Amino acid sequence: MPTGVSPEQHQVLWNNVITADTELVEVPTIFRVARAKGFRAAAFFSKAKFQPLQQPGTLDYSQAPGGWFGRWASRKTVSDVEKHLATSRPHLMFVHLSDRTGRDTALDG
Repeated sequence: MPTGVSPEQHQVLWNNVITADTELVEVPTIFRVARAKGFRAAAFFSKAKFQPLQQPGTLDYSQAPGGWFGRWASRKTVSDVEKHLATSRPHLMFVHLSDRTGRDTALDG
């Protein structure tokens, strides 16, 4: 979604962090386009597999869990978004919420 192009163009053919760890998304993301126009961009990801979307120099703020199968409960991500918005006002903000219910708090921080 953040690239605006099809898988044939962006070449993101993986859906797990094991392969995501090894490569960055090479096509411009919406974050890169926004920054090029002078806008502030932020991204909050609840799953580690989105780390390749955090291209250097494209986001003013971003966060994603680490580790092979890193994942945060949606409530943690929402809480972090609220804290960020208390001190910052990005022009563009992408928020990915995991499908976890939050009952498993091992990675909830």
